[in-house]
Amino acid sequence: MARSLKASPAEACGCSCGCGESQESAASAEAVKSELMNWPVQLKLVPPGAPYLKGADILLAADCTAFVVPDFHRRYLRNRPVLIACPKLEDTELQIVKLAEVIRTARPAALTVLRMEVPCCGGLVRVAEEA
Repeated sequence: MARSLKASPAEACGCSCGCGESQESAASAEAVKSELMNWPVQLKLVPPGAPYLKGADILLAADCTAFVVPDFHRRYLRNRPVLIACPKLEDTELQIVKLAEVIRTARPAALTVLRMEVPCCGGLVRVAEEA
C-alpha cells in the first residue's frame, strides 16, 4: 500500500530518562534523521498515481547508492520522493514501461537519476531516457 511518510523531528535526549546516551549522541541522531517521504520505494511496487509523485522532483536511484553515500538522505532525499531500481538484477524493459507510466500519470517536475560509476548502473540512465 502506498503511503506518505512524514519526517518526525528527532527528539533530543537529555539523558534524564536514564537511556545512557550523551547529548553528543543525541545530536548525532539528529544529524542522521530520515528524509524518506514515501513508501514503497521500489519502482516495480510504486503505484504510478501515488499522490506524492504528482508534480514532484522524483529521484530515481540505483539500489546500491544509498549504501555507498553516507549522507544519502540529507543530500538526495530531502523534499523529494525516491524510486529505486537495479538495471542489473531486474528486467529493464519492465522498468521502462513502469517509469513511463509514472511519468505519464504523475507528470513530475523533474526526474533525477542517481547511479554509481559502475557499468551496470548505466542501464538505469537508459531506462530513464527511454521512459
